[in-house]
Formats: sequence, C-alpha cells, structure tokens
Amino acid sequence: MNIRISSFVFCLLLFSLVEGKAQTSITDTVIQIRNVTVSAERRQRDNNIGSRRSDIQSVLLESSKTQTLGELLSENSLVYIKSLGQGGLSTSSFRGTSSSHTQVNWNGITINPIMGGSFDFSQFPNFFTDEVTLFHGNTYLKNGTGAFGGSINMNTRPDWNKETNRFRALLEYGANDTYTGGLAYRHVTSRLLSNTRLYYQQSDNDFKYLNKVLQKDPFYERRKEAKYWQGGLMQELYYKLGDSQQLSLAGWYMYNRNQLPQPILVNKKQHELQVTQNVRLNAGYQLVEGKHNFKANLAYLRDDLHYTQRFDGDYRGTDSDNKSNSLIVKTDYTYHFRENLELGGSLNYRYDWVHTNNYDDPIKRNTVTLTTNLVWRPKERTTLNLQLMGEQNDHLFMPTFSAGASYALIRDLLDVKGSVAYNYHYPTLNDLYWVPGGNPDLNPEKGFAYDATVSLNKTLGNFSFKLDASYYLMTVKDWIVWLPTQQTYLWSPKNIQKVFSHGAEIMGEVGLKTGVFSHRVIANYGYSPAINKTRSSDKDATVDKQLPYIPLHKWNLHYLLQVKDFSFKYGVAFTDKRYTSTDEEYSTVAFTIHDAEAGYMFHFPKSRYKAEFKLRVNNIFNAYYESTEFYPMPLRRFFGSMMFYF
Repeated sequence: MNIRISSFVFCLLLFSLVEGKAQTSITDTVIQIRNVTVSAERRQRDNNIGSRRSDIQSVLLESSKTQTLGELLSENSLVYIKSLGQGGLSTSSFRGTSSSHTQVNWNGITINPIMGGSFDFSQFPNFFTDEVTLFHGNTYLKNGTGAFGGSINMNTRPDWNKETNRFRALLEYGANDTYTGGLAYRHVTSRLLSNTRLYYQQSDNDFKYLNKVLQKDPFYERRKEAKYWQGGLMQELYYKLGDSQQLSLAGWYMYNRNQLPQPILVNKKQHELQVTQNVRLNAGYQLVEGKHNFKANLAYLRDDLHYTQRFDGDYRGTDSDNKSNSLIVKTDYTYHFRENLELGGSLNYRYDWVHTNNYDDPIKRNTVTLTTNLVWRPKERTTLNLQLMGEQNDHLFMPTFSAGASYALIRDLLDVKGSVAYNYHYPTLNDLYWVPGGNPDLNPEKGFAYDATVSLNKTLGNFSFKLDASYYLMTVKDWIVWLPTQQTYLWSPKNIQKVFSHGAEIMGEVGLKTGVFSHRVIANYGYSPAINKTRSSDKDATVDKQLPYIPLHKWNLHYLLQVKDFSFKYGVAFTDKRYTSTDEEYSTVAFTIHDAEAGYMFHFPKSRYKAEFKLRVNNIFNAYYESTEFYPMPLRRFFGSMMFYF
C-alpha cells in the first residue's frame, strides 16, 4: 500500500509543479501539432510494410470504456483471449502462438511482465487508452524480439483542441453488483497539455452459471470467492518547446485485488488472493523538423504481485511475493534523404532486476538492441522495406531481420503486400530460474514467418467498402513446453517442440449513409492451425495435433447504427472448440455470444455540455461457455451507464 500511496502523491505533485512552471512561460504562439501526429503514424507504417496492421475502430473503443482491454480484444479482433472470467486472468493467443509470444506496448514501451512474459489484459481498462493498434506477425521489430504472434499497441494521443470538453465523468452499474467509475480532466494552453484520468471498478462477481461437472444432471449455482476491485490513475503532460519539438511525461498506476475462484471440478476448500500493483513512467522528447525525425524515451516499470493460498482450518499454503523493475532507454532516428528514400535506426537499452521468493537469488538482466530500417519507393506504386536488428541479451547475441514489399495493383483501390521475417524469443525469467523446476540451459525459441495480404478499399459517395485478406506461415523451433519430469514428478520447461503455424485472416467493413442514418458492418474471421511437428518418443501422441487452447476458427461480426443522437450496436462472436490436452483427447465446446448496446446523447441547451446514456446486454441468449476449462463464464448480464461531458 505504501507504493500505491506514494505513486499517487508523486503524480499529483509532479502535475502541479510542471503545470505551474509552464504557465509562467506561455507565449501567444499557436503551434500546429499535425506534423508531429502525421509523422508518428507514418513511421509506424514504414516499419511494418508487407505485413498486416489493424486498428480497433474508435466507435468500438469508445463504447467499451467501462470494460477491459481483454474484453475489447475478445469481442472485436482475431486475438483469442483465454480468460478465467470477469476480473480474472486474461491472456492472449495471436496467430496460434502462446501468450508470451504477444508483445504488448504502451506508448512505444514494451510492458510485458519480465517474470512470466504473459500480459494480463484484465488489468488494463480501456478508459486509459485512446487507440488500440494490432501488428499481425513478427515483422515489427521496433520494440525488440519475441513477438511471434504479433504486437498489441495502446496509445494515448494529445488533443490540443481548446473547444473539446475538459471533463468526462463515467458511471456504470451492472450485474452482480458491478460498479464502475471514471473521471478525466484535460487542461490545455498554447504550449501545455495535461490529461488526468481516474478509474475504479469493483464487483461481487457472484454470477449464476450451469454446473455440468459435479453431478450427472446439470444444476445452477453461483460463483463463489470471485470478488475483485481495481483502481488506477494516469497522468499525461505534453509541453511544446517550439514548432517542431515536444516534451512528454506520462505516468500510470494500477492496483488490483482479486479473490481467485476455484475450478468447478474442485471440491476441497482452498482460498486464493492475489494483489498486484503496476507503475509505468515514461518521459519522452520528440523532434520533427525538415528531413529529421528524432525521438527519445526514458521509462521505468514496476510490477508487484503478492499471492497467498490458505485452506480451511487456517492452514496456509503458498505465499509468493514478487517484485520486478525495469529501466528502459529508447532512441529512434529517421532521416528522409528525399521523397522516396528514408533511413532510420534505433538504439535501446533495458535493465531488469527481480526480487522474489520463487528464485534462489535476485536476478538482473541487461539487454541492448540496435535496429536499422530502410524504406525505398523506387516507383510511385511500389514500396520496399528492410529491417536489420541485433540484440545482446546478457551473454547471448542474436541477429534478426524482416523485409517487406507493397504494390498498388490498382491505384486507390487494390494493394498487395508481403513480408518475410526471422525472429526469436528469449526464455522468460520463470522458465530459467523458477524454484523448483526452472531450467537455466534453455535455448531461445526461433523461427521464420511469411505473410501475404490483399487489400481492397473504395469509397463511392455515401458508400464505403474495405477488405483485407491475409495468409501467413510460421515455423518455430525449440518451442518451450513445461513437462513433468520422471525423476522428481515436478514440472520443468524444455525445448521440445517444433511448431508449424499457418492460417488465414479476413477483415471486412462496409459503410453506408442514407439521410440521417449511418450504417456500418465490421467483420473478422481467422483460421489458425498450430501444429506440433516434433515426436519426443515412439509413443508420443501429440505429433500433428493442434496446440492446446488455440481455436481453429474464430470470427466476430458487428452492426453499428447511428441516427442523429441515437446509437445502436449488435455483435456476434464465435470461438471454436479448444483442445485442453496436447493429444486432443479433451476439449472445451465451441460457443457463440450475442451482445447488444443502445445509447442516446443528450445535449444541454445553449451550452457544449452533453450526457450519453447507454444500456448494454452481454450474452443475450444465455449461452453456457468456458474460456478456460472448468472456469464457467457469466450468463446474460445487463449494464447501464452514463457519460457526462462538460
């Protein structure tokens, strides 16, 4: 709790000091931020030419401000989210890879936990982000190695428009006594911009579900010991030094307290509690002038996780205390030689240190990454990109690369692009040092990936159409798997599998405006075979079998309607069955979930104040489903919310 209190005080003091100092030096100069924004977007595209990028639509992000990033991705993308339920652990599978193969970035800084490597999406509220971008595949090397499946990027964007409402207040009440609140305040002058966001959510989470395991005949009961609450603060400061330079400072603190429910297969009484605290600080400098584009960041990350387990009779089981820290220095420079040629490079340094009672000794790790990037447009319709990267991870040096090409078959209508990349993933600290079971002799996972995409995009008056179709192929050697050892019956990680993953992704969007009616349909479909190709013994039954918890098929469809101040959204999401064992003997059933939301924006007369009222229904048809085996998900739930702008 000391960390939580001190972090809040630090952020508030920092905000007041910087704002007070900045206001004494404000001039009447009005700076156009457009150059900075456009340049940042251009650099992202140039470093991912040839592979697929997708953005969560802003209307979908805005309608999910009371939800977590895990819920947003599960309903609106092709990333499979494995969840233990509302408020519970939520991890990802991207293009048939494991959760540690998804890189998660916040404002350009990788925030995956350094111990286990898997990001918990239930601990990031959508209220804390302005945009969510997905890079599919492992060609995006800007933030280092390891993203075999892809990367998920959350970004906050400065809004310098003085006419935008300064305050936003969010309130929501829903099923199982779920309370959500959010408050955002924006202060802007000609040079200084401050964004402050507060978020809080708590829930009894005692939802009704259908137990199909403990008895022959299914029966309804309520989830027990699943309460949780989370709260956080995010503070952003942006200061313009001139027409082409900007300083930024962002801080984020989250506190989560979760009771961890037991799988419904378990009869014995045990009680688990997990308390996590996350601190993210990121200071940045950006210069965009003429042919030069330079950016530097200094970031500090801290993750505290305390887990306790006890049984009836006050018998205490596991007591785990984990503290991890990371210091990151990033520099990025791009030089535009001429209109069709750009050369860039980045130099990053990361220092990690961990204190935990699950390792024999405190662990420290140094990582240095050097990347070069070349973008060449030999013809108007053709763009080529080459990235080379070398990474020194303590004693180990590994080179990687990616290359991509894009060609406009029909200008402003049809594009084709492709890429090839070699990447590797260093074992997590838990893989190497966890006691008991860690294996310090593990090799990095490594492999090639190939990607091809066809894009169709056309607007005709009030009608718009967009279609992306991709095919990818990936091989990963030395895939790390935790297996029981014959000598001690403990689990230990080994480089045992070679995984072959290939598949297709299709994204389509259709928009139509007719008078006051605005219609939009957004659809995503993914086909993701991920097969083990290594036989560890003559009796190995896992060869040519789908990896656990990776659905072969996943799709979602959304219809959005806007009629003046009235809005309506209807969504359908399908997830195929997932095998829960490596030999495909056990699996969870496929499921389809229907959700709906209706809202109305009320404008106060003779003012810019407004209020939006929404009603949301999740799982309309009461479908029974499990995201994780023996962890039931909620049936039908209702939520009502109000968002005030003033």
